[in-house]
Amino acid sequence: LSTLTDNTSTTLGDNTLTFYDSQTSFSAGLSYAGYGISGLLVGFGVKMGNGCTSGHGVCGLARLSKRSVVAVGVFMGTAMLMANFREHVHFLEYNYTASDAVYKYYGWFADGLFIVSQIAGVMSIVKGFAKEDKAEKLQGVFAYLAGLLFGLGLLFSGMLKRSKIVNFLTFSQGWDPSLAFVMAGAVLVNLITFHLIKKKGKTAFNESLDLPTNNIIDPFLIAGAAVFGLGWGFGGLCPGPALVDLFSFYQIIFWLPFYIVGQFVADPVKNYIMVRMAAGAYSKIVD
Repeated sequence: LSTLTDNTSTTLGDNTLTFYDSQTSFSAGLSYAGYGISGLLVGFGVKMGNGCTSGHGVCGLARLSKRSVVAVGVFMGTAMLMANFREHVHFLEYNYTASDAVYKYYGWFADGLFIVSQIAGVMSIVKGFAKEDKAEKLQGVFAYLAGLLFGLGLLFSGMLKRSKIVNFLTFSQGWDPSLAFVMAGAVLVNLITFHLIKKKGKTAFNESLDLPTNNIIDPFLIAGAAVFGLGWGFGGLCPGPALVDLFSFYQIIFWLPFYIVGQFVADPVKNYIMVRMAAGAYSKIVD
Protein backbone atom coordinates (compact mmCIF):
# COMPACT_ATOMS: atom_id res chain seq x y z
CA LEU A 1 0.00 0.00 0.00
CA SER A 2 2.78 2.43 0.85
CA THR A 3 4.10 2.18 -2.73
CA LEU A 4 0.69 2.22 -4.39
CA THR A 5 1.09 5.60 -6.06
CA ASP A 6 4.29 4.57 -7.82
CA ASN A 7 3.32 1.10 -9.02
CA THR A 8 -0.45 0.99 -9.60
CA SER A 9 -0.90 0.90 -13.37
CA THR A 10 -1.82 -1.47 -16.14
CA THR A 11 -1.07 -1.70 -19.84
CA LEU A 12 -3.72 -1.97 -22.55
CA GLY A 13 -2.16 -2.33 -25.99
CA ASP A 14 0.13 0.63 -26.47
CA ASN A 15 -1.43 2.63 -23.62
CA THR A 16 -0.50 2.58 -19.95
CA LEU A 17 -3.28 3.44 -17.50
CA THR A 18 -2.30 4.82 -14.12
CA PHE A 19 -4.83 4.77 -11.32
CA TYR A 20 -3.13 7.32 -9.03
CA ASP A 21 -1.26 10.57 -9.41
CA SER A 22 2.43 10.52 -8.68
CA GLN A 23 3.39 12.30 -5.46
CA THR A 24 4.60 15.24 -7.57
CA SER A 25 1.39 15.50 -9.59
CA PHE A 26 -0.82 15.18 -6.52
CA SER A 27 0.89 18.04 -4.69
CA ALA A 28 1.32 20.29 -7.76
CA GLY A 29 -0.09 23.79 -7.41
CA LEU A 30 -1.35 23.49 -3.82
CA SER A 31 0.43 24.32 -0.57
CA TYR A 32 -0.32 22.77 2.80
CA ALA A 33 -2.40 25.85 3.68
CA GLY A 34 -4.24 25.39 0.40
CA TYR A 35 -5.17 21.84 1.36
CA GLY A 36 -6.51 23.13 4.68
CA ILE A 37 -8.60 25.89 3.09
CA SER A 38 -9.97 23.48 0.51
CA GLY A 39 -10.95 20.96 3.20
CA LEU A 40 -12.66 23.64 5.32
CA LEU A 41 -14.74 24.94 2.40
CA VAL A 42 -15.67 21.44 1.20
CA GLY A 43 -16.70 20.29 4.70
CA PHE A 44 -18.76 23.42 5.34
CA GLY A 45 -20.42 23.34 1.93
CA VAL A 46 -21.26 19.63 2.01
CA LYS A 47 -22.95 19.97 5.40
CA MET A 48 -24.89 23.13 4.64
CA GLY A 49 -25.85 22.05 1.12
CA ASN A 50 -26.71 18.46 2.16
CA GLY A 51 -24.56 16.76 -0.45
CA CYS A 52 -21.65 16.80 -2.87
CA THR A 53 -20.76 15.20 -6.21
CA SER A 54 -21.97 11.81 -4.97
CA GLY A 55 -25.05 12.83 -2.98
CA HIS A 56 -26.45 15.48 -5.30
CA GLY A 57 -24.68 14.37 -8.48
CA VAL A 58 -24.66 10.58 -8.71
CA CYS A 59 -27.74 9.97 -6.51
CA GLY A 60 -29.78 13.18 -6.59
CA LEU A 61 -29.74 13.63 -10.36
CA ALA A 62 -30.72 9.98 -10.79
CA ARG A 63 -33.75 10.57 -8.56
CA LEU A 64 -34.63 13.63 -10.68
CA SER A 65 -34.43 15.79 -7.55
CA LYS A 66 -34.94 19.50 -8.25
CA ARG A 67 -32.73 20.40 -5.31
CA SER A 68 -29.91 18.26 -6.69
CA VAL A 69 -30.24 19.71 -10.19
CA VAL A 70 -29.84 23.20 -8.74
CA ALA A 71 -27.03 22.16 -6.38
CA VAL A 72 -25.03 20.45 -9.16
CA GLY A 73 -25.39 23.48 -11.41
CA VAL A 74 -24.25 25.81 -8.63
CA PHE A 75 -21.23 23.82 -7.40
CA MET A 76 -20.06 23.01 -10.92
CA GLY A 77 -20.19 26.72 -11.72
CA THR A 78 -18.35 27.92 -8.62
CA ALA A 79 -15.79 25.10 -8.88
CA MET A 80 -14.95 26.05 -12.44
CA LEU A 81 -14.78 29.73 -11.53
CA MET A 82 -12.35 29.02 -8.68
CA ALA A 83 -10.20 26.59 -10.67
CA ASN A 84 -9.86 28.96 -13.60
CA PHE A 85 -9.22 31.91 -11.28
CA ARG A 86 -6.35 30.01 -9.65
CA GLU A 87 -5.07 29.08 -13.10
CA HIS A 88 -4.47 32.77 -13.83
CA VAL A 89 -3.99 34.25 -10.35
CA HIS A 90 -1.43 32.06 -8.59
CA PHE A 91 -1.66 31.85 -4.79
CA LEU A 92 -1.12 29.18 -2.13
CA GLU A 93 0.74 27.08 -4.68
CA TYR A 94 4.08 26.57 -2.97
CA ASN A 95 5.14 22.93 -3.24
CA TYR A 96 6.97 21.52 -0.24
CA THR A 97 9.47 18.76 -0.84
CA ALA A 98 9.00 16.12 1.82
CA SER A 99 11.95 14.06 2.97
CA ASP A 100 12.23 10.34 2.32
CA ALA A 101 11.51 9.77 6.00
CA VAL A 102 8.07 11.41 5.64
CA TYR A 103 7.10 9.02 2.83
CA LYS A 104 8.52 6.07 4.76
CA TYR A 105 6.71 6.74 8.04
CA TYR A 106 3.49 7.84 6.35
CA GLY A 107 3.60 4.61 4.36
CA TRP A 108 3.70 2.67 7.61
CA PHE A 109 0.86 4.78 8.99
CA ALA A 110 -1.25 4.21 5.85
CA ASP A 111 -0.61 0.46 5.94
CA GLY A 112 -1.62 0.34 9.61
CA LEU A 113 -4.72 2.43 8.96
CA PHE A 114 -5.77 0.12 6.14
CA ILE A 115 -5.33 -2.98 8.31
CA VAL A 116 -7.31 -1.43 11.18
CA SER A 117 -10.12 -0.40 8.80
CA GLN A 118 -10.36 -3.91 7.39
CA ILE A 119 -10.43 -5.44 10.87
CA ALA A 120 -13.23 -3.02 11.84
CA GLY A 121 -15.15 -3.99 8.70
CA VAL A 122 -14.82 -7.70 9.39
CA MET A 123 -15.84 -7.23 13.03
CA SER A 124 -18.93 -5.31 11.90
CA ILE A 125 -19.88 -8.16 9.56
CA VAL A 126 -19.34 -10.78 12.27
CA LYS A 127 -21.40 -8.73 14.73
CA GLY A 128 -24.19 -8.61 12.16
CA PHE A 129 -24.22 -12.40 11.81
CA ALA A 130 -25.01 -12.65 15.51
CA LYS A 131 -28.37 -10.94 14.99
CA GLU A 132 -31.51 -12.97 14.49
CA ASP A 133 -33.10 -10.99 11.68
CA LYS A 134 -31.90 -12.16 8.25
CA ALA A 135 -31.79 -8.64 6.82
CA GLU A 136 -29.69 -7.36 9.72
CA LYS A 137 -27.32 -10.31 9.32
CA LEU A 138 -26.45 -9.29 5.76
CA GLN A 139 -26.45 -5.50 6.11
CA GLY A 140 -22.78 -5.40 7.14
CA VAL A 141 -21.79 -7.59 4.18
CA PHE A 142 -23.64 -5.45 1.66
CA ALA A 143 -22.37 -2.23 3.22
CA TYR A 144 -18.79 -3.52 2.90
CA LEU A 145 -19.36 -4.63 -0.70
CA ALA A 146 -20.99 -1.30 -1.58
CA GLY A 147 -18.02 0.61 -0.18
CA LEU A 148 -15.59 -1.69 -1.99
CA LEU A 149 -17.45 -1.26 -5.28
CA PHE A 150 -17.56 2.52 -4.89
CA GLY A 151 -13.85 2.66 -4.11
CA LEU A 152 -12.96 0.47 -7.09
CA GLY A 153 -15.13 2.67 -9.30
CA LEU A 154 -13.19 5.74 -8.19
CA LEU A 155 -9.92 3.88 -8.76
CA PHE A 156 -10.59 2.52 -12.26
CA SER A 157 -12.25 5.72 -13.49
CA GLY A 158 -9.25 7.82 -12.46
CA MET A 159 -11.30 9.93 -10.05
CA LEU A 160 -8.65 9.46 -7.34
CA LYS A 161 -6.33 11.64 -9.40
CA ARG A 162 -6.40 15.20 -8.14
CA SER A 163 -4.75 16.30 -11.40
CA LYS A 164 -7.64 14.84 -13.44
CA ILE A 165 -10.24 16.78 -11.44
CA VAL A 166 -8.30 20.03 -11.75
CA ASN A 167 -7.87 19.48 -15.50
CA PHE A 168 -11.64 18.98 -15.86
CA LEU A 169 -12.53 22.13 -13.92
CA THR A 170 -9.90 24.27 -15.66
CA PHE A 171 -10.49 25.27 -19.28
CA SER A 172 -6.89 25.09 -20.39
CA GLN A 173 -5.04 23.41 -23.23
CA GLY A 174 -5.02 20.13 -21.30
CA TRP A 175 -8.77 20.10 -20.57
CA ASP A 176 -9.91 16.61 -19.54
CA PRO A 177 -13.67 15.90 -19.98
CA SER A 178 -13.55 12.39 -18.48
CA LEU A 179 -15.20 13.37 -15.17
CA ALA A 180 -18.37 14.30 -17.09
CA PHE A 181 -18.50 10.84 -18.68
CA VAL A 182 -17.91 9.12 -15.33
CA MET A 183 -20.74 11.07 -13.67
CA ALA A 184 -23.05 10.56 -16.64
CA GLY A 185 -22.43 6.80 -16.54
CA ALA A 186 -23.06 6.64 -12.80
CA VAL A 187 -26.25 8.70 -13.07
CA LEU A 188 -27.52 6.50 -15.91
CA VAL A 189 -27.02 3.32 -13.87
CA ASN A 190 -28.69 4.86 -10.81
CA LEU A 191 -31.52 6.22 -12.94
CA ILE A 192 -32.45 2.65 -13.81
CA THR A 193 -31.86 1.12 -10.37
CA PHE A 194 -33.68 3.90 -8.50
CA HIS A 195 -36.65 3.48 -10.85
CA LEU A 196 -36.77 -0.26 -10.17
CA ILE A 197 -36.38 0.15 -6.40
CA LYS A 198 -39.03 2.89 -6.21
CA LYS A 199 -41.35 0.75 -8.34
CA LYS A 200 -40.88 -2.14 -5.89
CA GLY A 201 -41.40 0.23 -2.96
CA LYS A 202 -38.92 -1.58 -0.72
CA THR A 203 -35.21 -2.20 -0.39
CA ALA A 204 -33.46 -5.52 -1.05
CA PHE A 205 -34.07 -6.29 2.63
CA ASN A 206 -37.80 -5.55 2.28
CA GLU A 207 -37.46 -2.41 4.35
CA SER A 208 -39.37 0.77 3.55
CA LEU A 209 -37.57 3.31 1.41
CA ASP A 210 -36.07 6.30 3.21
CA LEU A 211 -35.61 8.89 0.47
CA PRO A 212 -35.36 12.68 0.92
CA THR A 213 -38.72 14.42 0.65
CA ASN A 214 -37.58 18.04 0.85
CA ASN A 215 -38.17 19.76 -2.51
CA ILE A 216 -37.60 23.32 -1.31
CA ILE A 217 -34.76 25.18 -3.02
CA ASP A 218 -33.69 27.41 -0.13
CA PRO A 219 -30.77 29.83 0.32
CA PHE A 220 -28.86 27.32 2.47
CA LEU A 221 -28.87 24.76 -0.36
CA ILE A 222 -27.52 27.31 -2.83
CA ALA A 223 -24.98 28.78 -0.40
CA GLY A 224 -23.77 25.34 0.67
CA ALA A 225 -23.40 24.14 -2.92
CA ALA A 226 -21.55 27.34 -3.82
CA VAL A 227 -19.10 26.99 -0.91
CA PHE A 228 -18.53 23.32 -1.68
CA GLY A 229 -17.80 24.22 -5.30
CA LEU A 230 -15.27 26.84 -4.24
CA GLY A 231 -13.46 24.30 -2.05
CA TRP A 232 -13.60 21.61 -4.73
CA GLY A 233 -12.28 24.00 -7.36
CA PHE A 234 -9.59 25.23 -4.98
CA GLY A 235 -8.14 21.84 -4.14
CA GLY A 236 -9.57 19.34 -6.61
CA LEU A 237 -10.72 17.09 -3.76
CA CYS A 238 -14.17 15.99 -2.62
CA PRO A 239 -14.94 13.67 0.32
CA GLY A 240 -14.98 10.23 -1.34
CA PRO A 241 -11.71 10.43 -3.27
CA ALA A 242 -10.00 12.29 -0.41
CA LEU A 243 -10.75 9.47 2.05
CA VAL A 244 -9.32 6.89 -0.36
CA ASP A 245 -6.29 9.09 -1.08
CA LEU A 246 -5.62 9.21 2.66
CA PHE A 247 -4.05 5.77 2.30
CA SER A 248 -1.51 7.00 -0.26
CA PHE A 249 -0.85 10.74 0.04
CA TYR A 250 0.36 12.36 3.25
CA GLN A 251 -1.02 15.74 2.09
CA ILE A 252 -4.53 14.58 3.01
CA ILE A 253 -3.66 14.95 6.70
CA PHE A 254 -3.71 18.73 6.05
CA TRP A 255 -7.09 18.49 4.28
CA LEU A 256 -9.09 16.08 6.44
CA PRO A 257 -9.01 17.85 9.85
CA PHE A 258 -10.25 21.08 8.30
CA TYR A 259 -12.95 19.17 6.43
CA ILE A 260 -14.18 17.86 9.79
CA VAL A 261 -14.07 21.37 11.28
CA GLY A 262 -16.13 22.66 8.36
CA GLN A 263 -18.72 19.96 9.02
CA PHE A 264 -19.01 20.94 12.70
CA VAL A 265 -19.14 24.68 12.00
CA ALA A 266 -21.85 24.55 9.32
CA ASP A 267 -24.84 23.75 11.55
CA PRO A 268 -24.11 26.44 14.20
CA VAL A 269 -23.69 29.01 11.42
CA LYS A 270 -26.94 27.88 9.79
CA ASN A 271 -28.80 27.98 13.13
CA TYR A 272 -27.42 31.44 13.93
CA ILE A 273 -28.59 32.77 10.56
CA MET A 274 -32.04 31.20 11.03
CA VAL A 275 -32.38 32.74 14.50
CA ARG A 276 -31.35 36.15 13.19
CA MET A 277 -33.81 35.84 10.30
CA ALA A 278 -36.60 34.81 12.66
CA ALA A 279 -35.78 37.70 15.03
CA GLY A 280 -35.83 40.12 12.12
CA ALA A 281 -39.18 38.82 10.89
CA TYR A 282 -40.62 39.03 14.42
CA SER A 283 -39.46 42.61 14.92
CA LYS A 284 -41.13 43.61 11.65
CA ILE A 285 -44.41 42.04 12.81
CA VAL A 286 -44.21 43.83 16.18
CA ASP A 287 -43.40 47.15 14.55
